Amino acid sequence: MISLAMLLLSLAHVEMKQHEIETGLPEKRRSARQRALKRMNANPFPVNVPHYTRDELHERG
Repeated sequence: MISLAMLLLSLAHVEMKQHEIETGLPEKRRSARQRALKRMNANPFPVNVPHYTRDELHERG
């Protein structure tokens, strides 16, 4: 499960880099995305995270 999440993060990182190259995003936005990716990589989901359905994630209490 963790390896799948890491793979998805890696793919997202590659996609964002390619998008930045193609669109020429300003440095401020680029650095914000890099900081967000670093935080996501530094704080992965625990292995025992409960699996919720879409309805459970979006239910209003």
